[in-house]
Amino acid sequence: MTTLTQPRPRLSRAIPGFDEPRLRLFDADEYFAMRDAGIFAEDEYLELIGGEILFRHPEVGGPERRPFTNAEYHALAEVGVLGPDERVQLIAGDIIVMSPVGNRHAACVALIDDAFTPLRLVPARACIRVQSPLVMPDSSEPEPDAMLLVWREDRYAFRAPHPEDVLLLVEVSDSTLGYDRDVKMSLYAAAGVPEAWLVNLRDGWIESNTQPMVDSYRSTRRYALGDTIAPQAFPDLAIPVERIIPPRAEGGEG
Repeated sequence: MTTLTQPRPRLSRAIPGFDEPRLRLFDADEYFAMRDAGIFAEDEYLELIGGEILFRHPEVGGPERRPFTNAEYHALAEVGVLGPDERVQLIAGDIIVMSPVGNRHAACVALIDDAFTPLRLVPARACIRVQSPLVMPDSSEPEPDAMLLVWREDRYAFRAPHPEDVLLLVEVSDSTLGYDRDVKMSLYAAAGVPEAWLVNLRDGWIESNTQPMVDSYRSTRRYALGDTIAPQAFPDLAIPVERIIPPRAEGGEG
């Protein structure tokens, strides 16, 4: 079992209708299915309490929430514990239920993909991924809304992207703004992702984070409507902020 080197964030338990990212809870059938599949080691001291899988250190005590490794995360899908339609991500050893994607969020992701289109027109500049897994150290596998990756002829058909492949990563935030800024940006900085954009749909600006340090970015710059933003890897790709942030519908998100 992987020992995490970063502190794990405080998270809400799964509550129907709750919009913030939250822990994926398990029932007894799922717990025993994991045991039967050999996902847990035989010498682990585990308990299922309130939907959380907790473990106790034989010498230190506990209990603590048991983290999952990347391999275990995939095994849960293979044995049917995680359904194919579940919106979950592995973040610092925790399996997190992500909030539903709203209309403006989905439109923003499409606009980002369109804005990166010029990079598709020139061979060997970058690979573009939208809402795809990024395999990271410390038992994490988030799915950023968009990524610009180091060019590979196979388009990463034979292995998922890793942090060293990322030129730019983009997270679109509305109801998840606090989580994306405090948890995910810290995760990306610690992994050495050179640039990460946080698109703030709530306030209408883009935050560009560069110069990763241990658990944060040294440089942060905000771009508002009327400004132009460009990836540091492709300074010639100047994108007006209004081409990324969709307008609000009258009376709500729409």
